[in-house]
Parts: sequence; structure tokens; C-alpha cells
Amino acid sequence: MFQKIKKSQSAHKEKLQDNEGIEEYQIGGYYPAHIGEIFFNRYILVKKIGYGNFSTVWLAKDIKHDIFVAIKIIKSEKQYKEQALDELELFQAINLESQSEQWQKQIQEYQSKFGQNVYNDNYCVKMLNFFLHKSYLGDNYCFVFELLGQNFLQLLQKQNFKGFSLNFVIDVTRQILIGLEFLHKFAQIIHTDLKPDNILIQLTQEQQQNQQIQNETSYQQIHIKIADLGNSCWINHHFSSYIQTRSYRAPEIILGLQYIQSTDIWSLGCIFYEFLTGVLLFQPQQGPGFDIDDDHLAQGVQSFKEKPKNSNSSQQEFYSYFTRCMIIKKKQTKKKNIWESKLSKSKQVSG
Repeated sequence: MFQKIKKSQSAHKEKLQDNEGIEEYQIGGYYPAHIGEIFFNRYILVKKIGYGNFSTVWLAKDIKHDIFVAIKIIKSEKQYKEQALDELELFQAINLESQSEQWQKQIQEYQSKFGQNVYNDNYCVKMLNFFLHKSYLGDNYCFVFELLGQNFLQLLQKQNFKGFSLNFVIDVTRQILIGLEFLHKFAQIIHTDLKPDNILIQLTQEQQQNQQIQNETSYQQIHIKIADLGNSCWINHHFSSYIQTRSYRAPEIILGLQYIQSTDIWSLGCIFYEFLTGVLLFQPQQGPGFDIDDDHLAQGVQSFKEKPKNSNSSQQEFYSYFTRCMIIKKKQTKKKNIWESKLSKSKQVSG
């Protein structure tokens, strides 16, 4: 009773559009920034490098410190300004906790265990400044961030969506997990929108100076950063009950249940699969007699194959919800999936 979706690259390609639409450049909307414009008496805009639902992002030259930075210009409508102030508090906590003795001790433990594969970093994008830009269209809050490189959706595109090597994925996943531990345990933050688009590459100082945002990155030594905390929240204070991008959404969110830090881990599991295979783990669609949430849950249960043992109440409700609404038809296949094939090859090489 659920629609079997053939995984494709179409959803990826839709996310790679680079035009936010001019209709949003109005009072309460995007600020119509232009090349050469000076912000806060020190940041000269160089070019637009991205956009989101709430903001545009510009490459800028900080003439005070002679470095290039990224400036996120928030829409001027009241609700977006309030969200910006919430985001500011999150980054203030990140900046504070990254200097804490407890976190420094934790990083040292990881470095002693994993060696040079662990950087002295919290693996989260660094906020450098925050200010208000006033204009005839309204007041726009602006975040200044360190300049980062490409995101992993762009890297997947360079791979023609064929995925990365297992060793590379393990290294990147380790860094993401350390970043999530910092957010969850030390900063007390849930990201709520973890996906390849929001995992970026740290640039070297030379790359930053040369504005090499799109440089070809070596897969031998890569340093990642978790970015875009615009939808993040505190562990003990949520700003929204409906979070996460569809393909990375945890079952408790679909069911309208309470959520904790584990929602980020669910998203990471989806990302891990996507990095290995190049395709989305879940790509639900609506069909005759069922909606997109039903199909999403069906695909989730099919991936489990059977009811999880020793599951908590949320997992039990997730499974029972599906079994009450749909019939699961398990199909046997002799063909190994892509993940199993890569894992098998890795064991043969390491063995």
C-alpha cells in the first residue's frame, strides 16, 4: 500500500538551484545588496555566494583585519529578526563553550585516540560579528562568519552522485559526530536541520585569502564544519515542533512526538548512507490512498525489516503506527545493495 520510489538524483538537482527570486526583494524581505557596498564601515561586499529562506549570503572583505568573510543578511520582517536574535544566543553559547576547560579536555582525549585526524576545533562554523544594517527597506540583522568552502551536496554533485569511499565517509562522519557532541553535550543545542547542504569544508588561510571557495579539495585531509544554525534550538527550549528537511526527518517528528538530540543522529544516519551511495535514503511521495508522511514511515519500517527489539515508546509507536495503516510486503533480493558492497570491499582490503 505504499509507493515504491526509485531513488534518483532529481531531488538533489532541485536543491542546487541558485536563484532566490526577485519578488522577495521588498520591505520585510531580502535586502538588495550590491557589489562594492560597505557594511558596518568595514565589510566590502564582493559577490553573492548563497541564499536561504530567511537570508542571502555574501562574500565580503573585512578591511579591518584584511581577511575575507561570509555575511548572512537576514530578511527585515519582524519574525525573521526575532529568529536572528535567537540564533545569536545560540552562537554566543557556542563561542563561550568552545573555550571551556571541559571541551578542551575532551578534544585532547580525541586527539590522543585518533591522532592527526582530530583538529583542535568544535567543528561548527565560527561567528565573528553581528550587527544591524539600516536602510529604506527596513532593518536587517547581519551575521559575519568565517569563510568556508563547498558544502557536501556540491561535492556529491562533483562525484556525479556516486558517493564517496568508505574510509573518507568514516573520517567525515567522525568529525560530524564530534561536532554534534559539542552542540549536544556542551552547548546544549539541537541542530534540527542536519543535511549535506549544511556540512561545509574548512578552507586553509591561503584559500581564504585567494577566495578559493570552489577549490578542488583533497580527500586525504579534510576538515568539516557544521553550519546554518538558523533553525537550531536549545535542548530544553524548542522553537518549533516541526523540524528537519524531509529526507532527513526523524520518525518522531513525522508522528508529532517530542524530540531530543537523537533527531540529529537520525539525520546523520541518513547522511551516512547518502555519502556512501550518492542517493537519498528516504525519498517519500504521496500516492493513491496515502500521503507523503505515510510513505515516509513505510520506507523507514522497510529499512528496519522487522520490529526493533528493546525499543523505546517512540520507536514502538512509530512501528505500530505503520502496521496499523499499511501492509508491508517484504521482497527478497539476491543483489547486494551499494553499502554492503562497499563495506565488503573495505573488509577485503583491510583484511
